[in-house]
Amino acid sequence: MNSSRLIELFNKGGRETDKVIKTFGSTKNFIFKYLKPKKLVHKLDIDQIWDNLIGEDEFLFNKVCLTILDEVGPVYFLKKIPFVQIVNDQYYFQFHNLNGLSGFFDDSYNNIFRKFSQEHYLGESEVDFYYDIYQILNFENKRYFKNYMINNFGDVVLNLDDFVFFEGSMKNYLDENGNFEIYNNIDEILSNEDMFNSVLYTDLFTDLKYDLLKLYNYSYQKNLINGFYKRILNSLNQFFYPKVYKGDYLKFINFENFLKDFFECFSDYRTNIFDTYGPEDMVRTMIYHGCLEEIDLSREEIPTVGYIKILNDNLKDFIS
Repeated sequence: MNSSRLIELFNKGGRETDKVIKTFGSTKNFIFKYLKPKKLVHKLDIDQIWDNLIGEDEFLFNKVCLTILDEVGPVYFLKKIPFVQIVNDQYYFQFHNLNGLSGFFDDSYNNIFRKFSQEHYLGESEVDFYYDIYQILNFENKRYFKNYMINNFGDVVLNLDDFVFFEGSMKNYLDENGNFEIYNNIDEILSNEDMFNSVLYTDLFTDLKYDLLKLYNYSYQKNLINGFYKRILNSLNQFFYPKVYKGDYLKFINFENFLKDFFECFSDYRTNIFDTYGPEDMVRTMIYHGCLEEIDLSREEIPTVGYIKILNDNLKDFIS
């Protein structure tokens, strides 16, 4: 009976598999003495391999996996490792959200992950609209904002009763009729913190104020998340490149070596990929077993420059 027929019968399960095993005396003999020299172990169904090693010698399973990895590489194991995909011969881990990365770390970091998974929304009393938003706009965006103000509010005329804040200092800018015209004062508005904030807090500018507040919170939150991702990726740089792809994918530096480390870690043990639920669980299992050191979360500071860039990049999406 040729190799292809033997493999076909083994993969069927039940009595057909029993016949093959009986012919060679054991699953071990069939795999290591007959198929391995022919580099055909990868033709076997992984579930049948495991099912037939149980009770016979399940401690050999990871050695079988190492043999298969050597024959055909990691692609054989993809159907048994959740959240890993191959694209153009590159292997990616899909993590969905921050909590999807927390599994690589000790439970002592859970509170930190929980903190960054929640939205941090600042109210208007916590934001200086002039210094926190307008002043950090680049030249192009300041020009855009000025034109936006003229086009949308240029004909607005306010009086002293309209000002909720700084009404005392605003007296100096009223015309002889007690009015304050936006168009005639636009340059002063955009160069004076008190005047800028005073105008935003009038009823006619409520929508613009809240659009700016939403932009600020979006930029602030995104910068926090980006900074935290950087801390995470710097901590996982032994496994992944320090970049997030298409929103929620990390690219393995070498997925084959990752699997090899796992199989070698448990080459004399029963623990295997059937016992884990994806790369993060595989890493934690190796750490627990002593094959990897505990992963410490990087403590680097989150730079504010990222928030400034995000705010400038998104101004026109919020103010249009």
